[in-house]
Amino acid sequence: MRSRCRAQMEWQTFPPAVSAVMIAVAGGIAKYMNDIVQGKPFVLSVFLGNVFIAGFTGFMFFQFAESVGMNDKMQSMFSGIGGFMGVEGLRFIQNILLRRFQIRFTEMPEHPGSKAPNE
Repeated sequence: MRSRCRAQMEWQTFPPAVSAVMIAVAGGIAKYMNDIVQGKPFVLSVFLGNVFIAGFTGFMFFQFAESVGMNDKMQSMFSGIGGFMGVEGLRFIQNILLRRFQIRFTEMPEHPGSKAPNE
């Protein structure tokens, strides 16, 4: 059996959270490329924003999957789906939390220092 150098072993072994973010970013890129195929123009700032949001959303989905005890493959799948969903995924999580904790919003109170648009 061959022995590998330590640096090579570390490179091949990512912590699960890092792998989850990488998979989520890939899901976000896939979603953005799908949008381009559908006819939307490529805009670098929108692309970079989507990549960031995909990583964050996919990581949230990963945390959920890990917390309910799903196996590694399901956690990876949730990460990719979360990354692909992006902002819609955040709204999905928000709606679940609002229902779970029975939070109801009518109107957001105005900040005391803010001025009305007509002033």
